[in-house]
Amino acid sequence: MTTYKEKGREGRREDIIRAALEVFGDKGIFSARIEEVAAAAGIGKGTVYEYFRSKDELISASIRYEMEEFANMVKDTVDREETVRAKLKAMVEAVILHHRHNCHKMLDINPATVSGSMKDLKALFLEQNARWLAWLEEILDAGVAAGEIRRVNPQLLLGALMGAVMNLARPWGNPGWEDSTPAEAGEQVADLFLGGIGRD
Repeated sequence: MTTYKEKGREGRREDIIRAALEVFGDKGIFSARIEEVAAAAGIGKGTVYEYFRSKDELISASIRYEMEEFANMVKDTVDREETVRAKLKAMVEAVILHHRHNCHKMLDINPATVSGSMKDLKALFLEQNARWLAWLEEILDAGVAAGEIRRVNPQLLLGALMGAVMNLARPWGNPGWEDSTPAEAGEQVADLFLGGIGRD
């Protein structure tokens, strides 16, 4: 088993971030203390500051790590599918599974709730949103070219799709939504977005 000292600098930095995600997830990013992160990583508090100048910097790095891991996982899953319908279904299923089983509960933050000292987080949210939008545009363009779908505004679709998916992943006070399996939810969301709810 590789010890902390035997890992390279990047490996040790990742260990601290993973420990921070666990602590921030349990305690909340504003309540958690660097000492708790250090203890979770099995190191001293001073060692954390060798890698991150402040708690805010550690928070930003941890959230970036989590968002990039999540986005890469979903993209890898969706890219294996061929049709727009299959891609939408896979996306919904992957997001729900991730948030039900792996999500750090107290990391629910958005640009409106971060402090002024974490301005780079706001830039990160915008960067990630642009990444998802560009990816969705690729899916839609391929679907239009294949004759599967008509052209739609990708920004509107992304907002509607992510709103639906996140509410399924975290059923705010509606535990009945958890009765559907992620696969069933993915199928139903794909039906709604591709077929609508209007009658012919």
